[in-house]
Order: sequence, then structure tokens, then C-alpha cells
Amino acid sequence: MKYTYITATGKIEIEVDEQLHEILIGLDNKERNSDRKHSRRNPISLESAVYEGEWFSDGADILGDLIRTEDIE
Repeated sequence: MKYTYITATGKIEIEVDEQLHEILIGLDNKERNSDRKHSRRNPISLESAVYEGEWFSDGADILGDLIRTEDIE
């Protein structure tokens, strides 16, 4: 069976046997339920987006792109 990992950079598919597939799906469900339960009690704040002093980001420099493409006086 194929199992798909979903990461920040994309999806990775691996071939696993049926027993391991069931375990991985079960772990995914537990993580999703835990995240849902946690987010109901504790709304997500901006402070939670900081990890070791750096913001989680997709690497896009939107402001820099805008400055390079527009004539700013």
C-alpha cells in the first residue's frame, strides 16, 4: 500500500505493507485529533509561529519583490 507523508515542502509517497499502513494512519488520526482538541482550548497566537528566533515561512519575499518591480519615490 502507498502512504503519503505531507511535509512543508510537498508530499512524499512510500510503499509500505498493510500492517504498517494501518499504524501510520492511526497515528495521523491521533495527531489530528490532538491538534484539534488543543486548538479549541488554546487559540493560536503569533508567538507560536516563532521557532528558535525565526519565523516559519515559505521563503517568499513579497515586499522585496514589490519594491523591485515598482518605482518607489
